[in-house]
Amino acid sequence: MNDWSRRHRQVFALIDGSRTIEQIATMLQQPPWVVEKFLGCIRATLNIDNIWTIVASDSGANGKGSYALMLDQNGVRIADAVSLQLFTAIAPLPLKTQQMITNEARYGSSSQVPVLPDRTLAGIQQSTHAATTFQTTPAGQSELFQVTQRTMTVVPWTYVVLSPLSTVTAVADQQLIITSLVVFLVLVGAALIGLMVGQRITRPILRAVDSLQGNSHVLTSMAAKQKSVASEQKWVIDSSTCSCCESWASLFLALETTPFLF
Repeated sequence: MNDWSRRHRQVFALIDGSRTIEQIATMLQQPPWVVEKFLGCIRATLNIDNIWTIVASDSGANGKGSYALMLDQNGVRIADAVSLQLFTAIAPLPLKTQQMITNEARYGSSSQVPVLPDRTLAGIQQSTHAATTFQTTPAGQSELFQVTQRTMTVVPWTYVVLSPLSTVTAVADQQLIITSLVVFLVLVGAALIGLMVGQRITRPILRAVDSLQGNSHVLTSMAAKQKSVASEQKWVIDSSTCSCCESWASLFLALETTPFLF
């Protein structure tokens, strides 16, 4: 490129795919034939075997039934884990694009690109602010899938990973079961530790209560014995009093019946 002439560099700088030869000639103030002699045709062939390997390795990586695919800028599946969908378009191609692809045999054949429609993917690819994660039923599938897509930065291609929603929820349910089991084990452990600590704390208190109850029984027994002794002492006193009264009564009776001599 360093050996190119100034005019050659100007033409090269203006070629971006959006300008025609006439427009470039007008901008350079030159006739079209001057621009044409600096133009050439470059054809590149891309080997996408490595991309196919990456896509194939994603089959089943996100759960049973999950797979991946790659869409080019025209919405054609240039890599797909489902071989029957390879080189099919997600929406009908414009006539001009279809003709260009056919003339170039871009996908290895000069026939038209077959269409396997997928409205959701087509809408996502055409949107300027597309969601990275969404749910849809892909073409050729009968159940709902969780879809994650990302647009490449170097080339205008889109990498799409699809996982059955049932698989996604199964993983979430499994995580919920594991979390619940861990919480249950933690609660059981906490309950056992609390029981052991509670027993250590309450054992001295229970012993003190038992001791107080034993002392209470002793005091009650002593009080009952003292009451019995007091009753016996009172009975003895009453008996003694009655005996004395009877002696005095006999004495008075004897005195009354005995004549006195004066």
